[in-house]
Amino acid sequence: MMLRNAIEAPCQGQKKKITIECMALDEEVQLIVSDNGDGIPPDILEQMFTPFFTTKPQGSGVGLSLARQIAKLHKGTISAESRNGNTRMVVTLKNDQQQKG
Repeated sequence: MMLRNAIEAPCQGQKKKITIECMALDEEVQLIVSDNGDGIPPDILEQMFTPFFTTKPQGSGVGLSLARQIAKLHKGTISAESRNGNTRMVVTLKNDQQQKG
């Protein structure tokens, strides 16, 4: 869902760039999807994980809400930030594969 949103994000007057990163940290794993679209206004950022909230004419408003619920079921989080037209979505999950010494 995050990648699809990045692909569909409006991008005026510039070449669209989408970045996908995956990082294994000490106790967690992060998946980050970033884009250089037009950004997300603060009032939308506050609501975008609310079930059935959508800004798309054909949207259902279930995708990001469902993604957040799935992350929570795996003891993780999903968050979004948007500054100066750059949007970044971050999924953080507990790293259960950590070696124990």
